[in-house]
Amino acid sequence: MSRLTPLRMLLVISAVAVLALAFTAGAFASSETNTVADLTASASLLSTGSNPDVATAGNWVNVKGSVTNNGPDQYVRVFVSTSWPLAFPALDYTKIFYMTSGRRIGFSFWVPVFRFLPAGVYSLHVGALDDASFDEVPADASISINK
Repeated sequence: MSRLTPLRMLLVISAVAVLALAFTAGAFASSETNTVADLTASASLLSTGSNPDVATAGNWVNVKGSVTNNGPDQYVRVFVSTSWPLAFPALDYTKIFYMTSGRRIGFSFWVPVFRFLPAGVYSLHVGALDDASFDEVPADASISINK
């Protein structure tokens, strides 16, 4: 055995551990759910590729978002916005809904990743504001598009 073999083994083990940690941590970064007072907001961007946080040409991205009213019947302002080219043009949506207790408003659709899409990190923001609060309940998700 050469003198560098233990060092090489340590480097290989370290690299595998870092990659495993990055893959595991990344799987949870594509989705976020937050609950504040009477509302729950959720946002998710997941790729059909081997890593749910990274999409390449030929993959599909599942775009999901929802707002749930956990409190009494009330008016709720819902915000949805994106910073990406997967929705032409980028989505920027606001609407007020009358939501009964337990009602959930949501969306889910699939978007193909074409080769002409620019590489980068893109995000989805879903937020909600009820009539008794000045603080938005945010949920954000992001995904990387690689070439």
